[in-house]
Amino acid sequence: YSNLFDWLIVQVNVALANKSSSSSTNYFIGILDIFGFEVFELNSFEQLCINYANEKLQYHFNEVIFTNEKLMYEEECIPTEAIVFEDNAECVALIEGKPYGLLSLLDEQCSLASASDLSYAALLEKTFGTGKPQSNRYFVKNKVRPESFSVRHFAGAVEYNVSNFLEKNKDSLSVT
Repeated sequence: YSNLFDWLIVQVNVALANKSSSSSTNYFIGILDIFGFEVFELNSFEQLCINYANEKLQYHFNEVIFTNEKLMYEEECIPTEAIVFEDNAECVALIEGKPYGLLSLLDEQCSLASASDLSYAALLEKTFGTGKPQSNRYFVKNKVRPESFSVRHFAGAVEYNVSNFLEKNKDSLSVT
C-alpha cells in the first residue's frame, strides 16, 4: 500500500505540473496524516481526549480552508453557493465549552467531594440531553447503560464509558 500511495502522489503531482507556463509556480499535492481517530469496544477518557484533538484539527482545517477561502471568493465576486461543508463547531463546543462542556463539567465534578463517575454521566444527561437548555445534537445519552454516553464526532459516533473519568482527570503531573 505504501508503494501504491507514493506512486499515486507522484502521478497527481505530475498531472498538476504547469509545463506550459513560464511562471515559477509549482503546484503539488501532499497528505498530512494526523492522530488516528479512535473507536474501541470500550472507549474511555483517553479516547475522548484523542478524538477531541481530532475535532479541533478538523475545526481548524474547516476555518482555514473553507471559511476563509469562501470569504476570499465572495470578496472577488466568485459564486460560493456550491461550497458546502459540515461545520463541527458545535461538536467542539460540546467538548470544550465553558461553563457547559464535557471537560468543564468534568472539572466541576472533580472539585466536588461527593461526585462520582455516575454523577458525572447523570450531569451530562441533565445538561445536554434532548429538550434540556444546553441540549446538543452531538450528544447522545445511552438510556440502557447509565455509565455511557456518545458523541457524534466528525468521523463518526463514539460511545464513551465514564468509569474512572474523574480519577483520570485528576491525574497530576510529576513535579520532578
